[in-house]
Amino acid sequence: MRRLMFLILAIVLLCGVIPTQSVCVYAENTSYLQAFEQTNVLDDLNSSASFNPNNYPANKLGDITIINFVEFGYSETGAQDNYGLFVYVYNPAQLEVDTNSVQNKVQMAISYNADGVPNNYFKFQLQFLNASEDNLFLKFKIIDTEIEGTHFFDRVNKEERRYDISGIELLESSKNLPEEYGIGGTWKFTGYAQGFGADVNAESTLKASVNELETIELQVESTFYRPDVVSSLGAGHQNTVHSVYFSVDNEILEKYGALQKIKAEWYEFKTNPIILTNNQNLYNELYANLGKSLNELENLTYGIGSGNLENYYNGGFVYQYNLDWAYNIEEKFWSTGNSTGGTGQNFKYDINIDTYIDVLTLLFSTGNVSPLEYILSGQLLEEYIYSYNKSYTNGTILDGISADLFSNEVDKNRTRGYNVVEIDSDDKMNLLSYDSNHDSWQKFWDFSVWGLKTSGNLEIDPIHLVTVDEMKESNQAISQNLYINEDDVEDFKTFYTQETALGKQVILFRFAQTDYYSKNCFVTTSNENYYNIESGTAYSAQQTVFFNFDIIELTFNKEGAYTVIPVVADPINVIADITPPLQSDFNWLRFIIIVLIVIVLLIILAPLLPSIFKGLWEIIKFLFKIITLPFVWLLNLFKGGKNK
Repeated sequence: MRRLMFLILAIVLLCGVIPTQSVCVYAENTSYLQAFEQTNVLDDLNSSASFNPNNYPANKLGDITIINFVEFGYSETGAQDNYGLFVYVYNPAQLEVDTNSVQNKVQMAISYNADGVPNNYFKFQLQFLNASEDNLFLKFKIIDTEIEGTHFFDRVNKEERRYDISGIELLESSKNLPEEYGIGGTWKFTGYAQGFGADVNAESTLKASVNELETIELQVESTFYRPDVVSSLGAGHQNTVHSVYFSVDNEILEKYGALQKIKAEWYEFKTNPIILTNNQNLYNELYANLGKSLNELENLTYGIGSGNLENYYNGGFVYQYNLDWAYNIEEKFWSTGNSTGGTGQNFKYDINIDTYIDVLTLLFSTGNVSPLEYILSGQLLEEYIYSYNKSYTNGTILDGISADLFSNEVDKNRTRGYNVVEIDSDDKMNLLSYDSNHDSWQKFWDFSVWGLKTSGNLEIDPIHLVTVDEMKESNQAISQNLYINEDDVEDFKTFYTQETALGKQVILFRFAQTDYYSKNCFVTTSNENYYNIESGTAYSAQQTVFFNFDIIELTFNKEGAYTVIPVVADPINVIADITPPLQSDFNWLRFIIIVLIVIVLLIILAPLLPSIFKGLWEIIKFLFKIITLPFVWLLNLFKGGKNK
């Protein structure tokens, strides 16, 4: 584990005393805090007699660490105008840190139990101030984030201010995700710097100390599980379980008890429609116009929509398409021309469209593989997201990712953007299937003879300790029993073998359940007043993705005694694979049953059919009389007047 270099410097370096005639010169209308933010990192460090730059050489194999933590301007009177927290970073490998990144953070405790032990941690963003010319030393200010109505000043004890730092995350300019470096230090401050006590002329009484803080370092990997059954949202929808896994030393579990809770943070977004096609001409046209509004485009050959062909009447050449979304398709009806149903016939394309899409941003070619057999890996989708640069109409997320790739909404009861969540092992995750809210009659009408799997409700524990017996099963059984992607099982088995050999317990953390949308696309070519429609050459998908997933802390429970330990772990992106729509299978048994039911009904109703038809005829005649009565009355009135 990366450990803190416990070097105690003069904590309020140079400007902590705030002499008015010192290096902390400040302009008119500039506060002491603003002046301190502008001082150079090396000037600050060199102001301490205990600092020797020769003790901090360049080392390509060295890890980043905090060499000093500064509490600046804490006032005995309660004034906060000049109060701020700063960290000084030693960067031995001289990494090129992205100093503008919002992903640069420091993890600190924000609350304590009755015994004064930290029991809640949070990641605060860092504001870069300056660096030494050789990039060995960097100076950051910790951004004071309001948490439940409180700030840094409110969360510390006036007599002894305590700051617990478990780790610091910094992003290299050449990478997409930051790396977390273990710090594990507790800083305590007593007294006040000169000018910040009750007597502003009194000498400084400020003292500081630093001690080691226990942390847990984790290697976090991701997986997902998508049952091959229709979810409660209906055809085209499946549940997805998003999981990570890691290991914890058995000694930790023996000492502190069972893992009770996990606190994590992430940035959550749902993609806009993702199109996958093996139609190269379609792909070429769409790719050339990615990120462009339809209003800017002319003479497009293709349109595309995602949905279902609900009805097809071959005798009357009627096609009823219900599309969830459509791009460059209008609702057209009677058309004459060539189509898949025949040549030179009159066709009715009854196209119902829920949403019109003006811009496409996510497009993939499946090559020579049928789209209905093509799986796009989460890794390829992730690479596409980071490399996309066609448009930024909706701005960016994180450090420059185009927001045009994502919907303005996420699933019901979920939060778009930043999330920080604590999940208890006693919680349950319910994967409701179609059968949970649809009866047999609805199922019959929705799927009829061409059926999809619709049963299979699952109740899953969010925190699961993997057992030896579970790992003895086949890959398929491991996938189904542990709710992980079957393609990830081999990697999971390797991880399990390595970690258990080191005396560790492998843990699965199922942190989210989301909706996965995937349906066949209908591709159109337009010629004057008719459409030529093809299917089977493309499908569309939408899913939730999680950026910068980061475990913050683990809570253990030993006979009712809870212990919170902060985690040091590199953030990861959790992005599941894009899988084809569930394919329906012709169910001969269901077809035979339907035919038998119809035959039985005809046999039962046969003796009654003459009476039924006679009754229907009488009703029709009666309704006809009611409808024509006003006209008969007017006609008689006209005849009567004429006779007179």
